[in-house]
Amino acid sequence: MSQSQIDITPRQFGPNLSVTLTVTPATGMDFSGVQSNGVAIIPSDNIGQLQAIPQSNGDLRVDFTTPGAQFSIRTLVIVGPDHLVMASGVIRVAP
Repeated sequence: MSQSQIDITPRQFGPNLSVTLTVTPATGMDFSGVQSNGVAIIPSDNIGQLQAIPQSNGDLRVDFTTPGAQFSIRTLVIVGPDHLVMASGVIRVAP
């Protein structure tokens, strides 16, 4: 089974910000049914106001805040309407 890559932009951001990530799906992926409760950032400490908004071009916009977030590597996880993990990728809180 081959794995497809999603693209996350930006992959690095600072603490104490309002962040908007654009997640571009791999070929054949459909983010149209993804809801905010199907998106997580792990670990989730000091991540707030997480919202996922499917875009008309097929991308997924993920908005959140990073109040007091420590410098770290985190994982963005996207779960589809069937409750299966659809995609994941590494993001970084950095200076």
